Amino acid sequence: LADPGIISRSSYAVSSAYQNHTRGIAGLGDVRLDYAKNIDPESRGFGLAAGIEYKQMHVMTRNQDTVYDTGSDMSDLLYYPSFRYPKSMYGLPFFDYSKFMSQGGWSTLGINKATSAYNSLASNFDYNEKVRDAYLSFHYATDRILAVFGLRYDATEYGSYTPSISNSAISGFTTTHGDYHYPLPSLNVTTHLTDSINLRTGISRTIGRPVPSNIAQAESETCDSGECVISRGNPDLKPEKSLNMDVSLEKYWDDGKGYVSLGWFKKNIQDNIISTSTEAYASDGTLITTTTPENVSKSSIKGVELSLIERALTWGEHSFDIMFNATHMDGQMNYVSSSGTRELYQLLDQPKNIANLVLNWHLPWLHSQLTVAENYTSNYLITLGSSPWSDRGFRGRVTTDVGWEMAFNRHWSVALSVSNLFGKNQYETLGDHYQYMRNFNNYGPTYYMHVRFDL
Repeated sequence: LADPGIISRSSYAVSSAYQNHTRGIAGLGDVRLDYAKNIDPESRGFGLAAGIEYKQMHVMTRNQDTVYDTGSDMSDLLYYPSFRYPKSMYGLPFFDYSKFMSQGGWSTLGINKATSAYNSLASNFDYNEKVRDAYLSFHYATDRILAVFGLRYDATEYGSYTPSISNSAISGFTTTHGDYHYPLPSLNVTTHLTDSINLRTGISRTIGRPVPSNIAQAESETCDSGECVISRGNPDLKPEKSLNMDVSLEKYWDDGKGYVSLGWFKKNIQDNIISTSTEAYASDGTLITTTTPENVSKSSIKGVELSLIERALTWGEHSFDIMFNATHMDGQMNYVSSSGTRELYQLLDQPKNIANLVLNWHLPWLHSQLTVAENYTSNYLITLGSSPWSDRGFRGRVTTDVGWEMAFNRHWSVALSVSNLFGKNQYETLGDHYQYMRNFNNYGPTYYMHVRFDL
């Protein structure tokens, strides 16, 4: 800025202000019947497993949005802390929420009744889903080989009750019905090369269902700091279908206390579900980002995974477990938009590299266990834009998790844990090389406590 003093001399008015109250209900019913014969680990020869299952899910969301009028002067409610945003050359004003509430708070702002009513209704939806499954698997086992051929038939019916939006107005409600039916075969073979080395191979076909809001939600809008994000569902969304192949070699020692595995996997995906976004500026300068789930015709992912577990470490009365896992993945997909066809070598929400190192310390008193985990995730995309520079993603980071478990007796136990112990920040970025920072997310650590009672 040629004159940095303009920051403190300017007046500041309300750009956006709203409150959102969401009430959601999700219910799931599940009935299952299974039959098995001669498929225990020690069984030899032919075996059989079969079963049927019925699941019913209902999801309902009701929103009450209050959108307030803009333009009110808030200059006297700002203050200037010593904090500066990363790489910022100037100190920026912060809003004093406590002072705002002490002077009447939300009651001092006028309410935009029309927008409040629209936003409330546009986000509401009902979704019902029924899944009928039947499976049959044939098992054959010898001292050296275990082969399992299975066939699963999946039949899904769904229906949604969604507001109809035309020219930015709700014109009524629409009921949408759909169904899909797929046979899902699989073949898994485990070969015992020696008493301590196994070779596992597998091939299978699977499906991935869309989450209810991706199909049923007409529109949901949130605004903050001069930016609004509109999320819209897609009633024409198809389930993901994938052909999965994997091979792994395993080595065991110390009666199974030690284990190392090296595996390769590949997944060919049809109708992969991704999140796409478009950006535009409103007449008042507000950035409007609209996100919608879409199907990509074809995509694939492949990778290698290394796992190592050692449970035989001791020191006096103490024992330790060390677990390490590292995965490298390469993806590929073609995304077709109004701007043309883009070929990407990474799927959404798919880091190229993931690694985890976990140490469990078993203490001799109160049957206690201390767990420390280091987790690494590399860069990954979360939303595709209309052009590479508008792709959104997260930069890689390393986080630390710590947990403590102890049992007071055979009935009562308690567990305390904290995720992201050191509060590592998350950087949301723009650009196909994660080069521009969009948001700086400081979530901090998250604490959990679990109390358990076993009969």
